[in-house]
Amino acid sequence: MFYAQLDARGRVHTICQLSNEIQASNAISIEKYDDSLLGSYYDPQTGIFQHIEVSADKTTIKADGIDTAMVTAIVPAVLTEITFYHADTGEAIATVPIDPATHTATLQVTATTPGTIRIRAGEPNDEPTALSNEIQASNAISIEKYDDSLLGSYYDPQTGIFQHIEVSADKTTIKADGIDTAMVTAIVPAVLTEIAFYHADTGEAIATVPVNPATHTATLQVTATTPGTIRIRAGEPTDEPTVTWLNEVVINAT
Repeated sequence: MFYAQLDARGRVHTICQLSNEIQASNAISIEKYDDSLLGSYYDPQTGIFQHIEVSADKTTIKADGIDTAMVTAIVPAVLTEITFYHADTGEAIATVPIDPATHTATLQVTATTPGTIRIRAGEPNDEPTALSNEIQASNAISIEKYDDSLLGSYYDPQTGIFQHIEVSADKTTIKADGIDTAMVTAIVPAVLTEIAFYHADTGEAIATVPVNPATHTATLQVTATTPGTIRIRAGEPTDEPTVTWLNEVVINAT
């Protein structure tokens, strides 16, 4: 099940996948993983996600302090005001009320110095997938480009490598006799010392297993007494990546 998570203003800040259905006002169920929703606003009245859209009536003006360009922001209905700001610096230009009839806000732009003016609407810290300003923080790792395949992976500061949990099984079919066994192996990022195996369908924990520090693996023996499909993942039910199924195996008990 995929969900779009909202902040206090109704803006989508995260797309996630969960094993179980949840009921929360800030988690909106969506049909599939769709990172194009990041940065959009959700309108609970219409059930529609909408981005702020900005346009200008002209792209060139004279730097004489007189010639004017009109910048128009089409704004989601859940907002009552919007801030225009310089995209290069994050410096606010003006916060403008939104016309409730047209859901638009406008800004007149003039210049006295030749150059390029890049204007956005929203908030400087609302960039959905990339930051225009460099940040320095231990929990923010600089990457070359937007790459959603990193979601759900673990970062090793010793090697500078991002690694997913990968799960495999030595057999995909076992007898439902309580004796036949499949060995599930999780290849685990070096930063973890233990890993939980759990049922992918319910999120119910099976066992938490220490990680072998030499091989960075953890193993789980699986038996069954009832025929059916057993889907097993490693990690935590709340740690669902969003674009990978490397951490799941399917074993059929017959």
